[in-house]
Amino acid sequence: MQEKSEARAEISIIRTDQEQRVLVGLWLALVYFISVWLVLGSLTSHLFQGKIHSQKVKTNSIYTVSTVIRILAELEELESRIRFQKKQLGLDRKILRESSEQRRLSQEQLITFENEIFQLQFNMSHLIGVRNTQDFKKESQCLPFILSVQKIPSLPFRLQKSLERLSSLCLKKKEMQQHLVNLEQVTIKTKKSLDKLGELSIKLKRKKEVYFKENAQLQSFLTELQYLQKWHFDLFATMPGQLLVLLLTLSMGALGSTIFLTQSYFNPSIQRPLSWYLLRPLLGMVMAITVFVLAKSGQLVISDRAISNKFTESLNPFFISFLSIISGILSEQAYEKILNMGQNIFKTENTSKLRWSFKIKLIMEAQDKKVSDLASYLGVSTRVACEWVDGNSPVPEEKQQVIAAWLGRSIRELFSDLPPSSHL
Repeated sequence: MQEKSEARAEISIIRTDQEQRVLVGLWLALVYFISVWLVLGSLTSHLFQGKIHSQKVKTNSIYTVSTVIRILAELEELESRIRFQKKQLGLDRKILRESSEQRRLSQEQLITFENEIFQLQFNMSHLIGVRNTQDFKKESQCLPFILSVQKIPSLPFRLQKSLERLSSLCLKKKEMQQHLVNLEQVTIKTKKSLDKLGELSIKLKRKKEVYFKENAQLQSFLTELQYLQKWHFDLFATMPGQLLVLLLTLSMGALGSTIFLTQSYFNPSIQRPLSWYLLRPLLGMVMAITVFVLAKSGQLVISDRAISNKFTESLNPFFISFLSIISGILSEQAYEKILNMGQNIFKTENTSKLRWSFKIKLIMEAQDKKVSDLASYLGVSTRVACEWVDGNSPVPEEKQQVIAAWLGRSIRELFSDLPPSSHL
């Protein structure tokens, strides 16, 4: 029974470990995706801004990132309108091609209707006493003629059928005429679309000539900006330069830390808690931004001159990326480095001359002197004197001189700059 319980416990532990590894794997994949996307966006946008600024300095042009974005939006709007007009023109032309045969047949059928209408009106003209049969060819005479015949009482059956046929032909004639009018309107609309397409094409061509004549590099800027927009990096391109550098630093720190986590993840001999995988990327980001601040403060010299005197000192984005990613990978070592730098900055003059007992106890035994005598001579408690003699605490500089004089030895012979633990 106990063996079954232990087996169940082992299975539960194994299952928990497997679930944790799956969660960690998903978390690493998510951090990789976000950090790589941020790195690509911030780095390419930083380089894109640098190209525009350098071109502005060389040519003294008025182009900025916002200006390039506005020009691209303006040209893309014209191109979109041209594509719409071409699509609409293609549909209109398709309708015209399909209806060209219908137009011909409709015109022939309309002539047939008119001839048959004329013949029917001519045959029934004696009923209403019409002499001028040429008026029957007029469209406006068809309805009055039918109304006049309908007023005649007791029409023969044959004339009633002829009158019904005449009414039907008049209606079909009217519908056919309206159909031809619609086809004519499509033709007019197609011509207007063609004219509009020509105007937009000329407008686009003139704008490109004006813009590209002012700056030959503008076309390459527009091409790069289009690729940035495809990857949704245009938001980064409009960021201020310093903010973009900070974003690059943070994302590179997270990426470096994730690389370190991946190495630990695939090493079965290393067991880490889930919280370590969750918080280690944050540590990498913090260490990367801290190293960046040290670099900007002059503690690390990684700056280079800009192209002209309009720029102050600027940090190389590739060196920033390198420094940030190794800060993320080696966050613990970076912390130790920063800690040592801070201790060197903030250490005081007194602490720099503190020393530990090295041979005081041996020399006192050789001279048959006691710790109580030393404490009385120094004016301190016996406990403090014991800590100094045993090397448990450093001895102040002024007390070192007194002890050296009391024992008749030099300070270097009695004291060490290193604590006793470093001698092991």
